[in-house]
Amino acid sequence: MDAHSQFNDKDVILKAEEAFALSGFHSENIIKVTWQIAPNHYLYKNSIKVFVNNSLIEHEFISLLNEEIIVDEFFGKSVVLKNTVALQAISSNDNLSNSVIKIAYQGCAEGKYCYPKQLKTI
Repeated sequence: MDAHSQFNDKDVILKAEEAFALSGFHSENIIKVTWQIAPNHYLYKNSIKVFVNNSLIEHEFISLLNEEIIVDEFFGKSVVLKNTVALQAISSNDNLSNSVIKIAYQGCAEGKYCYPKQLKTI
């Protein structure tokens, strides 16, 4: 038996960028972000933050098809998001073309491990 036959696809450790494929864009003062979340992975809803020039701004979720409440050994009762998640944020800055926009988030592979907090610039 070779080493690869001992593992199945569920044992593959994905990079955070693969587990939580983020895409985002902005136009004028609107920011839109979407995640494609890998099977057997989830994002913590309350970990998702949007920053413009290092200032936290409000956001709203525009696509929450798979929201679930779990009891997490580290964070207790938590709302997690699976599959596809989309959000929108409106900045008080009328033109974001010269702004630095960062998205923070954290997620886990179900029953296995959690990823460190992620901070991505879009």
